[in-house]
Amino acid sequence: MSTLGKITRRAFVIGSAAITGGVLFGYYKYKQPYPNPLTRDLHDGEAALTPYVLINATGVTIIAPRAEMGQGVRTSLAAMVAEELDIDVHSVTVEHGPASKAYYNAAVLEEGAPFPPTTTVPWPMACET
Repeated sequence: MSTLGKITRRAFVIGSAAITGGVLFGYYKYKQPYPNPLTRDLHDGEAALTPYVLINATGVTIIAPRAEMGQGVRTSLAAMVAEELDIDVHSVTVEHGPASKAYYNAAVLEEGAPFPPTTTVPWPMACET
C-alpha cells in the first residue's frame, strides 16, 4: 500500500483541533459588536447611549446613518424621540452619523439578494438564463 493516502491518528486529531479552534475563534470575532463611534468625541456632561443617541445638556441628538432625501426623516425622528422622552421637539436634533461599521445594515442586503422579497419570479423564467 502507498503511504500517500494514509493519515495518522495524531495528524487527524491535531488537524481537527486546529479547524475547530479556527471556527470557534471566527465565530467569536463575528459576534463581537462594533464599537460605538460617538464615544470618541464625548465632552463633559455628554452620554452616548447607543450609536444612534447622544444626550447632552442642550438636548438630545439623534444620528441618522442614511442620507435624508425628502422622506421627512429629520422631522419624524425628532418628533418620535421627543414624544418618547417627554421633551420639547426643539431640543432634539438629527445629524448624519460618522462613517462607521456600527451603522452597516446587513439585513437589507440579505433581503434583496438575489431578488427583492416583493418580486415574484415565475418558475419557467427563474430557470431560463
